[in-house]
Amino acid sequence: PPTESVARMTGKRSASLTTNEALPVLPPRFALFELGVFLFIILVEWLWAPFPDLSKMNPHPYWVAVLLLSLQYGTVSGLLAAVLAIAGTLLTGLPEPDIGESYFAHLIRAWAQPVLWLVMALLLGSFRMRQIEAREDLLREVDDLQARSVALVDHAGHLKQRCDALERQLAGRERSDAAGVLDAL
Repeated sequence: PPTESVARMTGKRSASLTTNEALPVLPPRFALFELGVFLFIILVEWLWAPFPDLSKMNPHPYWVAVLLLSLQYGTVSGLLAAVLAIAGTLLTGLPEPDIGESYFAHLIRAWAQPVLWLVMALLLGSFRMRQIEAREDLLREVDDLQARSVALVDHAGHLKQRCDALERQLAGRERSDAAGVLDAL
């Protein structure tokens, strides 16, 4: 098939050969850096008393990390940010129950945001992973089309050289077959 010869000539694999490859599981390096900054903020909030209590802010500032990492890098990074946010919430303490609040109402109020962090990380991360996968497919197609165009240019150049060689060979003959036919007539 032409795609195999193109792949051999250019040293690249065609798009049909790489469609079964999976996206990487681990987040990119910069996502790990951002997660480290987020972890540093959580640790500062936990260890340094003058740091403002982030749980009193509405919406919770941990939303920023969960949403940004999910939207930039996908599901895995978003889930890691959500897990860090839940760990930070547990480290800094869950909210106190209100007077007269039932145990179940308090659990729902305390765990509503952490559960939403996980859900949003999954939803937005899966959308982003689909975008990343589509982008990778398009890049593979571009590579394949570039390889095919290089192969076509090379083939056209070889055809031109072959035609020139055949024309020189015909022109260099002493008598052409057409002149012999005319002499016979």
